[in-house]
Amino acid sequence: MERSNRIESDLAVMSADEALYRGVLDAPGYSQNRGPFGRLVEILPWDSLGRLLEGREARLPLAEALLFGEAGLLSEVTEMEGEAARKVGELRELWKPLEIGPMRRSEWRFHGVRPNNWPTRRLAGGAAKGGVAGGGDGIVGGAGGTVPGADQGG
Repeated sequence: MERSNRIESDLAVMSADEALYRGVLDAPGYSQNRGPFGRLVEILPWDSLGRLLEGREARLPLAEALLFGEAGLLSEVTEMEGEAARKVGELRELWKPLEIGPMRRSEWRFHGVRPNNWPTRRLAGGAAKGGVAGGGDGIVGGAGGTVPGADQGG
């Protein structure tokens, strides 16, 4: 009930796309990383991310680059090899020209968190969900649905 009340109050003051984006990134936050996920959506709100993705064909890699970069999870990674190093290198190249003001990696909690719940996995999933990296109709339009009460949002 608390979550639905939060979504309802969000829809009263922001667009349906912004509310859904915040929900997609907050849902996997779990208690250990809920604060950093909340900070990330303040640094990179949907309207900013949406504008940066607008008209781009390769939206998923760019969405990942922006989310990982602003989360501080690209700039401080050094000890990688193989496919992981290649992927991080590609994401850094996409993100660096657009850098806004990244968080620090130390803000995220990895120790004591199951690997399936690490923020890196959750961010990758968040980039691919809810139309974040989908078509150009925003999250709600890209998801093919509507959010009840969305007409109340900004």
